[in-house]
Amino acid sequence: MTVFLRSDDSSYDTNTIIEIQVDGKNKYFKNIRSMVHMKHIVNGRITKYSFRNPPHFMNFLHQYAINAHYETDAVLDHYMHHQNTATKIWHLNPSPRYVKEVATSFKTGLYKSTGGEFEYGSGDYGDLGATVAAILLDREARSIVLDADPSYGSFREPLLKLVAYMRAMEFQPFPRSPEIQIENVDTRIGQMAHEMPSVFSFFMPDYAAFGPVRSASLVSPEAQIYITPFIIGLA
Repeated sequence: MTVFLRSDDSSYDTNTIIEIQVDGKNKYFKNIRSMVHMKHIVNGRITKYSFRNPPHFMNFLHQYAINAHYETDAVLDHYMHHQNTATKIWHLNPSPRYVKEVATSFKTGLYKSTGGEFEYGSGDYGDLGATVAAILLDREARSIVLDADPSYGSFREPLLKLVAYMRAMEFQPFPRSPEIQIENVDTRIGQMAHEMPSVFSFFMPDYAAFGPVRSASLVSPEAQIYITPFIIGLA
């Protein structure tokens, strides 16, 4: 940790800058914390509720485009180094060990096979080569024993079912019109590319269907759109 003071004879104050290393990258923090305290709408008294005012780069008096770039970079950097960034696995209901393995590979930038024969990654934080290797080469991803476990894997989304069917039938587009036009798919099977009903996609990530899935404390997000009309539409 390195502390930067305004001058040699200065003491710690709100102008002090502190440099620390997070995930192999230097970060700088100002020695100040801005809090927003909520007031009662009627009597104007300060309540017990408060929240931290997030740092910003925009000058309220003089607004420059470069400051917007700085703030955007800071937000993206925050997302990149958030503790939950590396814990999204490609199939549902992974074991805690599997999640830890992938998250560790993302953070360390390295993945080693169980026997140590293979090693992937550059050693840099967020290395996607190491992350993908951890997802695909982990024993939980390759075990044929788990194929018999009904809780392993995930539902195939309706649109992916349609694409898989077209591939299985070796579909060939018309040469003069190579673009495939699929109309009213969202009303027939409940899903169409680039037509999400909200920013939260077509289903909630923690949705659990009634029955054995919910009873076992598992999740099945794709099942949220598998309602009777859409199932018939896929038939």
